Amino acid sequence: MKKIFFILVFSITLAQCQEKTNSCPDENKFFIRNNTELKFDKKDFNIYESINKENEERFIVINSNGKCIINTKSLLSTDEVEGYATNFIRKTKNGFYYSFEYGNRYHYEYELYFKYLKGKFYLFKVIQKFSDLANPNSVKAKTINVSNKQFSLFDIHNYLPK
Repeated sequence: MKKIFFILVFSITLAQCQEKTNSCPDENKFFIRNNTELKFDKKDFNIYESINKENEERFIVINSNGKCIINTKSLLSTDEVEGYATNFIRKTKNGFYYSFEYGNRYHYEYELYFKYLKGKFYLFKVIQKFSDLANPNSVKAKTINVSNKQFSLFDIHNYLPK
């Protein structure tokens, strides 16, 4: 009896998680910015930044035929850092990348690169740029190669300075 109960609860929880992943943000509650369109394996993808109208929470969405993959940990919010802005989302030969920046005097800029493999998008490279705007010669760049982290599972906080 306990096993049946556990299986039932697990199935319901799994179904709810999948529904969350497959439902797109409500257009009445979110703005859409910085989008690009891609086509892989005869599937159309619209990739965009979604911004909550009430609290400015931001995240990247991958929409294909009305089904969305949402990663709420893909962007920072204006509450987390000063001077935050998503610069763009652009397509590449094998996927897409997006850029964001934040900071005032100490300025950080990031580019996150994703490739399409076997029906999913994977993070494979992060470029970090840092500069002290009071010192024009202080620009430093660092490339982090990532071992194909699935889009829905990565957390941008893991790639920020400690």
